[in-house]
Amino acid sequence: MSPRFGRPASWRALASLAAVVLTLSVVPAPGGAQPCSIQTVGLDTSQATTSGGAFLGEAPGQTFLARDTLTRSLTVWRVASEDTNLFGMHLYITETDSTGMPLTDHIVLDGPTLYNPYGDGVHPIPFQWVFDPPVALPRRGLYAFFLRMTPCVLGYFDVLARESAEDLYPEGHFWWTPRSANAGCVLLRAPYSNPAADMIFRMEFCSTATVSVRRKTWGEIKVIYR
Repeated sequence: MSPRFGRPASWRALASLAAVVLTLSVVPAPGGAQPCSIQTVGLDTSQATTSGGAFLGEAPGQTFLARDTLTRSLTVWRVASEDTNLFGMHLYITETDSTGMPLTDHIVLDGPTLYNPYGDGVHPIPFQWVFDPPVALPRRGLYAFFLRMTPCVLGYFDVLARESAEDLYPEGHFWWTPRSANAGCVLLRAPYSNPAADMIFRMEFCSTATVSVRRKTWGEIKVIYR
């Protein structure tokens, strides 16, 4: 059995960002809490070559390496050709075992479901989960996320993916679960994988490690405010 990969992505030239996203910035935390540095990992939409689909309760997914435990957001993209799609994407984050296989019965996050029904037929349609407060993972290490269609018994959706011998995200790869439409639309065990493929995604982690700031002397302050 294999994931339902779609047509080659003709819109990949629309994006001009870097192939592998890895940025660092400092942003204020919600509610006046301590600011955190944001690390962003994943693959940019310009690197998409195909798509991975969800049908009858299948859930496409991706393993990823969490170097920080606070997850601030996750973004994936539905293909541009599905400019009208009323089905939702339900998010799961799961742990993995020592071999890197997702443990779909060890769920760290269950939901929420997002809907973004309409696009312009040209640009991929983003689905962004923003966590406030950030989702706290149990520890640093390898995890997986999966996207299940809601409801799962009718229709389908396709998300941007990359299938290539060139591994631009070696920390993880594409996974998918068996069909669960006849089992209650749940995340089934024994997922399948394609080590040559990745989902296109962007994930932000929040690190609250203290950043040292040198104190100014009274003489330096007086010079500034003269």
